[in-house]
Amino acid sequence: MIYVRAFLLMMASILSVGSLQGQFADDIRSGRPGQAAGAFGVGDQVLQFQLGAVYENLILPSDDASITNYTAVVRYGITRHLEAGLAIGYRRNDFNSGQVLDGLSTFQAGLRYNLYEGSGAIPSIGVQARATLPFTTGDFERDRVGVTSLLALGSAMSDRTSLFLNLIANYPGGDERINYSYALGVGQSLSERWSAYVEVYGSLSDGITDAYNGGVAFLVSPDVQLDLSVGVTTDQDITTIDGPRWIDSWFIDGGVSVRIDWRGDSERRPNQEMGR
Repeated sequence: MIYVRAFLLMMASILSVGSLQGQFADDIRSGRPGQAAGAFGVGDQVLQFQLGAVYENLILPSDDASITNYTAVVRYGITRHLEAGLAIGYRRNDFNSGQVLDGLSTFQAGLRYNLYEGSGAIPSIGVQARATLPFTTGDFERDRVGVTSLLALGSAMSDRTSLFLNLIANYPGGDERINYSYALGVGQSLSERWSAYVEVYGSLSDGITDAYNGGVAFLVSPDVQLDLSVGVTTDQDITTIDGPRWIDSWFIDGGVSVRIDWRGDSERRPNQEMGR
């Protein structure tokens, strides 16, 4: 869509010239909520858990579905710049026709590395690579290894506003082709405990598709964060017996992030990406 392309170009331009102002990472830096990953790891000797539950209503041409997805992400800081991560997801699809699909749908392990801590006109840069392993079960069982890699850019435009961009390549494995996608958004600090974000994301492989989500996060303590977000997708032209549908699906996502931090105050690093 033309307006999505224009938005992408505008945001990419802003990211390339944005100024970075440090904000100390006294508080947890979580990858929740939202689709994008940050350019930074959790930090040296930091163990972090991110748990989430998603309910999605999917509109299909012949049979709608209700989807429940539970996710768990474990992140550990090996060094200041390098972290290891494990992501596991359980999914259940309930179709109106009565068909049910369920099982362990995601099992990924990999690394994230902060290449550059932005300063001045240059954004922070990070890379992440995770192997999709054949440890899934039930209706989502797989017999091959895939790889998902991403480039993450993040820029703090002020003490309260940040921008983030992900460019993602997903190789499912075997003879499957590589799929490319993006996630792009803005985060806003509302107060000492509340923050919010809006985001657009989608595919780049077969033309630009777009989906939208936004949400809020609440800081319970420096090491605990709660979040809630909602989103819609409009990637397909769906026609049902009731006529054309503009929204293909909608979802609501809630979660909690918990950090176990053994660092002293003197070792905490600037948090230049709010909510990432």
